[in-house]
Amino acid sequence: MDGTWWYGTPKVDLIGAYDKSVIILTPDGVRSVKPLLDNNGIRYIVILLGSKASVIKRRMILRGDDMNEIIRRIRADDEDFEDCEDIIDYIISNDSSTTISELADEVENKYYG
Repeated sequence: MDGTWWYGTPKVDLIGAYDKSVIILTPDGVRSVKPLLDNNGIRYIVILLGSKASVIKRRMILRGDDMNEIIRRIRADDEDFEDCEDIIDYIISNDSSTTISELADEVENKYYG
């Protein structure tokens, strides 16, 4: 199917996840697994690592991505992340020069409070 992107996380990965697991999902993915997590007493938080489209575009250009893919990705993200405020517990900005390690620490701090 040209132009269609499918992602998925097996239920067994969600139910069998240990306390420090990080699972990356789209907002629709979060909405679909929330009942499963809630019904199985699994503690979770939803964190959006947000970046401005201009930052995403710049990063993709710097790593050599094709311009058509850049445009597709930004459009898809705009659509995927529209109206998702109701499911997000925290937003962490990923627009600065924050390292991956620093972002991981911030995610861990949000989870463990």
